Parts: sequence; C-alpha cells; structure tokens
Amino acid sequence: MEILERSGNTIIALLNIADLKDHEHINENYLVELTRKIKEDKELKIPVVVDKHSNVVLDGHHRFYALQRLGCKRIPAFVVDYYNPDIKLNCWNHYVKTEEEREEVFDCLKTHDFLTSTVENENVMKTLLESGQAILGIAVRNGDKHFFIVQSEDKEKTFEDALNCIKKGLSKELDYIPDTVSIEEAMSEQKASLVMIIPSVDKSDVVKKAVEGHPYPPKTTRHSMSKQGEYPVPLRNLMSEEQKD
Repeated sequence: MEILERSGNTIIALLNIADLKDHEHINENYLVELTRKIKEDKELKIPVVVDKHSNVVLDGHHRFYALQRLGCKRIPAFVVDYYNPDIKLNCWNHYVKTEEEREEVFDCLKTHDFLTSTVENENVMKTLLESGQAILGIAVRNGDKHFFIVQSEDKEKTFEDALNCIKKGLSKELDYIPDTVSIEEAMSEQKASLVMIIPSVDKSDVVKKAVEGHPYPPKTTRHSMSKQGEYPVPLRNLMSEEQKD
C-alpha cells in the first residue's frame, strides 16, 4: 500500500488490484461506457472505497473492473474501517414499470419453481422477509396495492437466485430504488407496477460474499458514509505494481 494522503480516519492509498475482493456483480453495459470514459480522461477521478481489514471493495465496483480492463495493476482507494458505525449499510430494491413486465416476473418465478403467495399487508411481508421465512417480497400496483412473498422448497435458494431468474426472463437489467424510498413513493414517483423487496443484509454478509467469491447481484448493497470527493490519479501511475518506499 502506497499512502497518498491521510484525511481524518480515512487513508487515500494506491492498492494492488489483485489483492482486492468484489462483493457485487456489475452491469456490463455501464462498465463498457465507464471504461471508455476513464481511458479518454487518462485518469481515475474518484477512488474506490475499500475495507482496510478484508480488502473488500465497498463502493466503486465498476471503476475497479474498468481499471482491470485497462490493464492497471494498482487502484486508488479510500481505505476505511468498515465496522465504523458511521458507515451505514442499506440495500436497493428493484422494480418494473409495465403490466407486461409485471406478469413476466411472476411467470419467471413459477418457471423456476419459486412459490408465491399473498400476504395481508406490507408489515407481514417485511416480517416474513426479516425472519427468513421468505426470500423476496413483492408489492404490486393493480388498482390497489397487493403484497406477496416468494419462497422455495429448495432451502439453498436465495433472493439472488430469484432476481437472477427474473432478469434472465426479462432479458434486461432491473430498475432500482433505495430501500429508504417507500413502496408508495416508488409506485407514484417511479411509476412502478411491481416492486421487489430484498431481505436486509449486514456487513459480515458482505465480507463473506467477497471472501467466498460469490458476489451479490448488481445494485444489492448501498453504503452511506461521509462524502468521498475527487482525487484524480493518472492511469500511467497505475500500470505498475511498483510502490514507492
């Protein structure tokens, strides 16, 4: 690790890319565009965020993969203590807009042997999610709101499997909203006809996923922390693993 700057409890440093672990998959279309932009700029403007204990990338997966594609051996990073309570972990919930897509979601789940059942209200749905009795929650706008839970007889299946089969069935990336946005807001402001609510994850889950090499689907986790500003580093400084003394 080559330290570039210290700022409070955060270190800005150059890290070897090969030492880092990703905890989330990326959107290929966005990666292609970002890689092109970074190559055109000849620099990375904003470092990624990395946990100092585990070398897990917390924020900036697309930048991480873009530098790999550009042949970089090192990457600038804000190195933080993930277990600092000031770093909050939330999630993204996914949604579709059209009635046709809404029906396709249920068809995809049925085709892949997931079980869907209605529940009385949003609170029941979320309680079953957090207790582990459901792997995915669904809210539908069809006149009034209706709530469902998704389960599977295969105890190894998770919300990740459900989301992946839905994305494959729709042949598109899903739109997403922060879990701090209510279902009501999503349906009125985002014009969502169906919202998929995933169970909450914790920091130990994130690290475990990265260490075991089984990343979450794109846009699962959402980390909130003190704003990390720009710290441009030229690409030519990232092509070698050599570090200054």
